[in-house]
Order: sequence, then C-alpha cells, then structure tokens
Amino acid sequence: MMKIIISSIASLLIVIGGNAQDFTYNATIETVDSAGFHQVILDPFLLGHVNSFEGDIRVYDQNNQEIPYILTQESASSSTAIFREYEIIEKHFKENEVSYLVFHNPEKKEVNNISIIVQNTDVKKRARLSGSNDNKKWFVIKNNYLLHSMHSNKETTDLKILNFPLSDFEYFKLEINDYWKLPINILRVGYYDYEYLEGKVTSFNPPIIWDKDSAKTSYYELQFKDKKYFENLQFIITGTGYYRRYTTIYEKKTRTGKHNKKSDYFSQVASFELNSNSQNIVSLGRITADTLYVEVQNLDDQPLEIKECKASYLNKYLVLDLQPNKTYTIKFGDNQLSKPKYDLASFQDKIPGNLTVINHEKPARIKVDIPTPKAKSIFDNKYLIWVIIAFAGGMLAFVSFKMVKEIGDKPVD
Repeated sequence: MMKIIISSIASLLIVIGGNAQDFTYNATIETVDSAGFHQVILDPFLLGHVNSFEGDIRVYDQNNQEIPYILTQESASSSTAIFREYEIIEKHFKENEVSYLVFHNPEKKEVNNISIIVQNTDVKKRARLSGSNDNKKWFVIKNNYLLHSMHSNKETTDLKILNFPLSDFEYFKLEINDYWKLPINILRVGYYDYEYLEGKVTSFNPPIIWDKDSAKTSYYELQFKDKKYFENLQFIITGTGYYRRYTTIYEKKTRTGKHNKKSDYFSQVASFELNSNSQNIVSLGRITADTLYVEVQNLDDQPLEIKECKASYLNKYLVLDLQPNKTYTIKFGDNQLSKPKYDLASFQDKIPGNLTVINHEKPARIKVDIPTPKAKSIFDNKYLIWVIIAFAGGMLAFVSFKMVKEIGDKPVD
C-alpha cells in the first residue's frame, strides 16, 4: 500500500514539475578541422535575440549533450610589450680587460633605455655607454653604471634596464670593467616597445530615412529590419561645413495602463552633439533595437545630410572545446533561463590565447509542432491535482501511523 502511494505522489510531482527548455532559435556552428578550443564569433541577430543578461545561450553536440562554454568580449584597447632586439655587430669579453659589445640601431630610433639579458651572476661591475654615428668616433652617453644583482630565482637569465638621456645614435657601445675579474655573459641587447591594439568590432549599416523637417528640427529613422545588438553609432555627415547640433536618439516602446490599455511612447536612449570637429560616435551601452529615431536641432541652420550611419560593437565569442567533423548547435531565445554554471569558468587561465575564430550559420527559428487538440484530463485542473496530493499525503500519514501502532501493540516473545 505504502509503495503504491509513494509511486503515485512521485508521478504527480513529475507531471507538475516537468519544465522543458523553450528555445526560439538555433544556429549551427561551422565544422572545425582540428580538436581543441575555438572562438565562435556571435552575430548581431543572435545577440539581439538572447535574453537581457545573455543567460539563455546553450550549445549542444549531435548527441544533444550540452557543451560548456565561456562567453568573452574584446577589450576596447590593449597593449603588448614586445622585446625589440638589437643586432650585436661586435663582442669582446676577456678576463682582466675592458669587455665591450657594439650593437646597431639602424633606424636611429630615439631611445632612452636599453635592456640587457644576462646569464645569472652575483657580482658587481662598472660600465659605460657610448654612442657613434659611424662606428669609429665615439661619444660618452653615461658613465659609471653599477651592474649588480643580475640573477633570477625563476630563470637562468635576468633582465637589466639601463636608463640614459634620450639619444638617436646609430651605434652604441657598452663597456664593462673586467679587470681582476671574469666577464659576465650578456646574451641579448634590445628595448621594450609597446604595441597598442584596438579591440576587433562587428559593424553594419542600418538604412537611415530622412523622415521630415519641422519647426527647425530634423527627424530621422534608423531601420534595422530585425532586432539587433550593438553598442555604438557613428553618423557620417556630408555637404556641410562647420556644424554643432544637439541630437537625441529615441526608441519607441509600449506600456500597458489601466484596463490593459496599451499605448506607445518614446524613450530617450542618448543625447549628444553632432560636431564637425569630431568623429560623431555615440556610445549607447548594451542595446538591442529594430528601429531608432533621431532628432536633430537645426535652429536657424539648414538641415544636415546624414549620408551613412554605422552600428558596431566589440566582438563577443563563445570559447569552447570542439572536435573535428562533429556538428554543434547554438540554441537561444528562452527568457526563463539563467546563465549556466560550468566548471570551465574556473580554468579560463588554462585556455591558450590566439584561438582560431570560427562562425556560426545564420540563426533560424525553431519550428514548433502544434499539438493535436485532445480531451481534457484531470491533470488540466491544478486545484484537483492539489486535492489528490493532499489526499495521498493524508493516506500516507494514516498508513504510517497504523504501522507504527501495530508494531507497538505486537507482543514481544
């Protein structure tokens, strides 16, 4: 009896609690040739149809197994330190002499420091730096360097930076006093240069329609055709000399009032100044829209001719481990889902850099099979279901009480 009641309650809870994920779109990921981590770049349509916190993106393999991923985005800008090595054209290291090396600066680049990579050592040396434009006549740049503590606890070499007044000699000579001592082993000479990189972006051009001019104000409409994601807008102005125009961007929204009456209203997205001295780029943050409205205050000037508008955003990627010749599908468009929690997020620093970037196919709407109407069952009445659960619970409590009582009344042999 008890097993039957427990089984019945479990079945009811499964019927009530069952909640399948309800995706609206899917997109197949491009097939890869090699196993390992890849970056799947996400297009503006996909990003425009995920929920507000991008929590409904899921990836499945051909066996419908969920694949963990990390969602990343390009940085607006980044810098990388690059070691630029000088060619050492002459090198003389000998015990009990003045050791020296000559290195070439062919572009006569202006520098105020050099970096030397030295085999680990724990001595003190005096040094001098000179410069020349013909490798014959030398001029002193800085005298009496003290080289010391030239060792690393992690590697067998150490890097020392020698600072000096800004110079543009074609040749430099570093002399080291090795009298009464063995020379040190200088392996490389160069300088660190910083390379600044702008983050990669995805951009597209929404058609812009000159709607009308009214009361010293121009109105334009940006049509994205479908809801898309972007972060910045740039306006290209032609046919005008100097200009400064106060500009506002609006989005049409719908609100529900009393008695479920719906009405449209315009919500301000951003305000800025179109200016002939700027690139006319306005940052909107994270936004998804299918249409935007632009209002430009002309005052007593002639209206501006906006030739082009460019929407853009810093690239977003799914970073995930893929296998060759397998099919993977991105599913999205479920407002009820929250962000997944994968173990992979804890090992982001273990994933190699410079991953291969691949694409996904154009997203498609998932076809939903319309169920055939069927006769109503008792499970369509939630109140009746709760009555049944309460009755089953009561029966379970009664049977349990009866069993305990019987055990208590049973005589002990």
